Amino acid sequence: MLPKIALLGRPNVGKSTLFNRLIRSNRAITHDRPGVTRDRMEGVVRSRSGRSFTLIDTGGVTLDSHHSVADGPEGLRGFEAEILQQTQAAMDEASVFCLVVDGREGLMPFDEHLASFVRRAGKPTLLVVNKVDGMEHEDTMLAEFHALGFPMLALSAEHGHNIRALEEEMVDLLPVEDPDAEAKPENVLRLAMLGRPNAGKSSLVNAMIGEDRMIVSDVAGTTRDSVDIPFVSDGRACEFVDTFLKLSNDISVILNIDNDHLDYFGSIENSIKSFRKFASNSTGPVIVNGDDANTMKAVEGLDKEIITFGWGNKNDYYAADVRFLGGAKSGYTLMHHGKPICEIRLSIPGKHNILNSMACAAVCLYLGMNPEEMAEHIDKFPGAGRRFEILGEVNGVTIADDYAHHPTEIAATLKAAKEMDFHEVWAVFQPFTYSRTALLMDDFVTALSVADHVVMSEIMGSREKNTYNVYTKDLAEKIPGSVWFNTFKEMADYTMSHAKPGDLVITLGCGDVYKCAYIMAGID
Repeated sequence: MLPKIALLGRPNVGKSTLFNRLIRSNRAITHDRPGVTRDRMEGVVRSRSGRSFTLIDTGGVTLDSHHSVADGPEGLRGFEAEILQQTQAAMDEASVFCLVVDGREGLMPFDEHLASFVRRAGKPTLLVVNKVDGMEHEDTMLAEFHALGFPMLALSAEHGHNIRALEEEMVDLLPVEDPDAEAKPENVLRLAMLGRPNAGKSSLVNAMIGEDRMIVSDVAGTTRDSVDIPFVSDGRACEFVDTFLKLSNDISVILNIDNDHLDYFGSIENSIKSFRKFASNSTGPVIVNGDDANTMKAVEGLDKEIITFGWGNKNDYYAADVRFLGGAKSGYTLMHHGKPICEIRLSIPGKHNILNSMACAAVCLYLGMNPEEMAEHIDKFPGAGRRFEILGEVNGVTIADDYAHHPTEIAATLKAAKEMDFHEVWAVFQPFTYSRTALLMDDFVTALSVADHVVMSEIMGSREKNTYNVYTKDLAEKIPGSVWFNTFKEMADYTMSHAKPGDLVITLGCGDVYKCAYIMAGID
């Protein structure tokens, strides 16, 4: 295993630019705005001396004089503690530290506090004064940094000044090379974690590798960089990456392609092109929903092994004898080319989860997993947070929360609820973004109308301004009997005063509508 060097520093001193320069690849996202990097990420530096090492890029750390997290710039608000935790993990793994500072801004209190924190670790540390564009500036720009007491090197990550000297200094600080060190395993299975923002990809990665490797929060878009995470499962080397278009995956799975994020893609055709690129990057099979026309269009004509799953026997894998067993449970016979493979039972509701389980089964069986063992694990899966998550029961009314915010997701969730043993279903919905609400207005009407009652909040604009001149009242006018309110308290009071024992109340949306569910369930 290669030795590791960690890049440390306060926000916006140029760590990610330096990281990209040293690994000779634009892996880390860089921006003038502070707080872009949050999770730690790794890359291999192959120095000109022939010695290689792993470089760790970390998020910007803001510490006070007591080494406690302090309020950072706007881009870091709410993530300071998690970023510090990630940085501490990098420091534990690394043999050498590079403390990066900004030569243009000069010595800042946050630099001094972080230097004190780093010094306590007792590991070799090189002070890298960044944004120094030439030797003629070094004397004046470095003077005040001598107070930190570390050996120092001035450079410009952006323009490449002194980068070779930095490589040499880094190699000199590394521990003596171990000739018996374990080499990186070959034939690594690479897995891409793909999903909409805040669908729980980072939580799933953390659960599978058994550590808090990715920062997790309720804020959509928390993960920004493509983060490679090597791990070993049952003796097999694997690697998770929290994005999908930069990868060459051994196995790729596409559940469906929907008319979403049109403010970015512009059209469903552009979305299909993006997923086609994802599928074409796969080094192995592409496992797809054979009943989804957009998905089949994305993989049409690709020179790849295409494995399909779905409801009909035209698919490679399909479900026969589907049974709804009461509550959230269901079961079916998994078929492959007309032959029964095994019985599958699910503890999570909805036909969409039956499809998801078939996709999971196709991957497991391709990898050679025993069908009965696979079925046992599927049966034990309790579901993900904010996916039909039951929060409690109040006066006989069941309170649940779900992340669904696209019409297709909402319809699937509400249809699953209607198939269960509840008397009536209340959809408590927070529309998310003006563009989605305006462009998919009629689809929202159709999806929400599946519920017996609809209660809505005003639209959560998030990153957008209301240039569409669209409001929740426009949606409510199209759904007979629906109501809308300005506050979660009003929504909760109305819903709980009208819902009856045996009803299900489910909050829907990817914003903060879960807070309304917490009010109704009495959760602080």
